[in-house]
Amino acid sequence: TMRVVIDVDEEHSGVVVQKMSERKAEMAELRPSGGNRVRLVFFAPTRGLIGYQSELLTDTRGTAIMNRLFHDYQP
Repeated sequence: TMRVVIDVDEEHSGVVVQKMSERKAEMAELRPSGGNRVRLVFFAPTRGLIGYQSELLTDTRGTAIMNRLFHDYQP
């Protein structure tokens, strides 16, 4: 499982949450990140993130920043 942190403009947060849910991610946190941005924290299976970086940039018009960090192993 990966810990995924995405900084995105507020207007795009809905589509990001929807797409991450489709990829079996669980949202752990949503908080303001300054200005008109929010920080979304998810826990997602590694296989669900394959190919998502380019889709994220397309959905957010290139404004999102995604960071991934290994969290734990799960069966």
